[in-house]
Amino acid sequence: MLIAVLLSQSAPVLIYGSGGPGSVYAGEIPPGSDSKPVIVFVHGKSSSADVWYSGNDMYSLAYSWGYRTAFVNLYPEGSMWTNGALLNNLLNVISGYFGTNNLVVIAHSKGGIDTETAIFHYGNVNVKQVMTLSTPYWGSPLADLAYSTWLWWLAEILGLTTDATYVLQTGYMAWFRSVTDPIYYLNPIPTYSYSAWFDGTPFTWPWNDNFCLSAICWGQWYLSLNGGSCSEGGNDGAVTYSSAHKPTSINMSAPCSSSAWKYNHYEIAKGYNVWDRLVFNISVNRNEPGQFDRSPFLTVGSSYYFARSGESLNLRGDFYVLVFGADESERLETTLPHQDMGLKNIPMGDGIFMKARVYRFENVKAGKYTFSLQRNSRLPIMIAFDGKPAYLSSDRMVYRYGDVATFTVRLPEGVESVEGVIRNIRSGQEWPLVFSGRGGEYVARFHIPHQKGVYNISVSARGDGYYRSMTKSIMVVERNESRPDLKTMSSSSVPEGRRFQVFDVSGRKVFEGVAADGMPDLRGLKRGTYIIKFEDSSIRRVIVR
Repeated sequence: MLIAVLLSQSAPVLIYGSGGPGSVYAGEIPPGSDSKPVIVFVHGKSSSADVWYSGNDMYSLAYSWGYRTAFVNLYPEGSMWTNGALLNNLLNVISGYFGTNNLVVIAHSKGGIDTETAIFHYGNVNVKQVMTLSTPYWGSPLADLAYSTWLWWLAEILGLTTDATYVLQTGYMAWFRSVTDPIYYLNPIPTYSYSAWFDGTPFTWPWNDNFCLSAICWGQWYLSLNGGSCSEGGNDGAVTYSSAHKPTSINMSAPCSSSAWKYNHYEIAKGYNVWDRLVFNISVNRNEPGQFDRSPFLTVGSSYYFARSGESLNLRGDFYVLVFGADESERLETTLPHQDMGLKNIPMGDGIFMKARVYRFENVKAGKYTFSLQRNSRLPIMIAFDGKPAYLSSDRMVYRYGDVATFTVRLPEGVESVEGVIRNIRSGQEWPLVFSGRGGEYVARFHIPHQKGVYNISVSARGDGYYRSMTKSIMVVERNESRPDLKTMSSSSVPEGRRFQVFDVSGRKVFEGVAADGMPDLRGLKRGTYIIKFEDSSIRRVIVR
């Protein structure tokens, strides 16, 4: 329970920039606040600085507790590299304005990734603590969906395939974690990560008119199949519990079933929901080992199928049909009785589900049916089922030129065909994936070409009465594109006889010894990224291949 008395304060004022990206707003300075850190609020994707003080009491609460505040405007759809460089400069501006280098960042969603980029890749030294609210440290399967074979062209027309969406794909973020987390040990800033969950799935039984059909609820349903089920910690409609934490952060939230964190992705950024959980940890330095040290998205699930307009399907039971990109004039033709739920473009959510027209089907008798669109037959048609998911997995998330990737599809029953395609998103080049197998498990192998970037994998399985589509992403980098290899380290930079300790990316000490011939001997370590800390506190980052 909050114990501070709420005080009135004036609105934040512009102190730097023109009001757009690259601007800083400063809150009113409360009395007696000089000894406390300045709290810098960083917004997320598709947002802006005023999200913290317009319709939100976060600023009021911070002021009432005696904290100076600053609010930054970044590019709403910028990558972490663009926003990280910009934020680094703005943090320096804030430090100079308030006359202190004691800054605490509270960041929502992708703002947490922008913040760690400013600190660990652009070297900001003014931030002493970071608190993140539903930051997708490992990316979001919703970003993968936007780049899938069925949706990418529409998402591009609708302006959804932005730089921010691109870097939030799970393959890209797995690579980003591999080149970012090791740097933490060069500048170990305490980071507290908070996450939320809620149960707003459209599949509430029995169906009624009160359950949620907004974009955030469809996101909750989709993520529940992709590492965000309640047994896996849940999700908030945009970010899963497992993605909201990283090896170098301290997990401050309880997983699904704890009513204390039952918020959606936007509610977790409201002061009245979380301030009392943040304020008592400001300037508290805890050092606990991270647990989230690998991507939670090696395997993704599906209870949906993307059908072609006019495709004949054997269906029964209860399901939804979503037509993406449909306007009011578009109509779905089918012989089945159904209820048109209308355009659910509700202003709570972000991404592809914001652009779907929803139809509901109940108690459908087993039979062969088609769904056709009158005006634009190319629009994607998703059939959303409840239950019997299929799963798609890759053996890794990050590959290098010449590697062989293995993709596996697991189904609850055998099907007639499993077909897939892998596409380099930047170049647009596609290659077919040939799956073979039986009994519910099908495997395809793919030789990684010399094209770097994010690749989307889209797969469809078809059988008698069972249809599923699946999508995920991987990242491809050049074979020598990594942090410095041990062999590239100059022996003159490591004096002979120096004692050293070796840590993995989760901060666990795995080895120690004395450098011989000017070079630590790491031949006994498994492949991966490590931090070497010498007795004089100097640090080297190495890749063991």
